[in-house]
Amino acid sequence: RPAGLRPSTAPLHPPGTRDTGSGGGGGGGSGGERLPLKLHVALSNVVLQTDPVQHRIHAEYKMLLRLEGEQRPRVSFKRYADFAALNSVFQSQFNRDRYPELYARLPHLPPKEPFRQETLSPAFLDQRRRGLEAYIRVIVQQEAFWLPELLNFLGLSVIEQRPFTEAHKEAIKRFEPDNPLRLRKPSDETYSEAASIDVAQDDIPSPHSNS
Repeated sequence: RPAGLRPSTAPLHPPGTRDTGSGGGGGGGSGGERLPLKLHVALSNVVLQTDPVQHRIHAEYKMLLRLEGEQRPRVSFKRYADFAALNSVFQSQFNRDRYPELYARLPHLPPKEPFRQETLSPAFLDQRRRGLEAYIRVIVQQEAFWLPELLNFLGLSVIEQRPFTEAHKEAIKRFEPDNPLRLRKPSDETYSEAASIDVAQDDIPSPHSNS
């Protein structure tokens, strides 16, 4: 397995800070350099697994997550059902009536397909991988969507979640119904900008790299 795909260990300091090595002895200083809160996500490839109980084959998508300042991505495996459950949370939390602006920004999840032999074909699975990757990348780029369910889905520890949770609380304020400064209608321009993220800027290994 290439070294770049090995899971990294959890950092000893919360994301958003970097140890500067200036903590020895007395003196002032914050002891850490602020880093931007960014989540870099990619789905590199698909692995077929067999359920030991039902003896049915299912697909798992290899997810690579890298926090800002980390050199190696963390690795986890997700099924389509995991993405569907997360999407249900967003559809419920950011419903059209309460958060019309955020509802308009929610990306579309690739549709669920009934099981048939074609759904296990490499072409279909790669198309779905790309669709799921586009979905999660739009989600993680917007602080208002940094719900606990998303952070748990990404595998962040409780300590690692704290700065992202605080950023979410601040971001969601401008969309609250009682905020006089909230946008009056969904911003198509903002959504289009979020949906057209330049994936080349993410220095996660190529989605077509081998596992």
